[in-house]
Amino acid sequence: MPGQPDKLSSAEAIRLVRELASDSANVELTHHCRARMYARDITLRQILGCLQKGIITEGPAIDTYGNWKMNIYRAADGLTCSVAIGWPSRLIVITVF
Repeated sequence: MPGQPDKLSSAEAIRLVRELASDSANVELTHHCRARMYARDITLRQILGCLQKGIITEGPAIDTYGNWKMNIYRAADGLTCSVAIGWPSRLIVITVF
């Protein structure tokens, strides 16, 4: 399995996010994300829908942990997910709003 790429286009990033989000076992929610879900009445189903059908509104860019991070928005729920790719096989949902 190849390592994390030095460059990642929006098209490549959204393709990978959608592929990984097709299996919820690949999606990890941070403690902060779970707290925001509870406070804002957001469900896991809404988050998965956002990841599978949303569009990138910011990023992808390397975060302080060395992961590719982006914001993904889905108009149907008015939901934005801030997500990082834990290369190569998991998505880390940082927060939702």
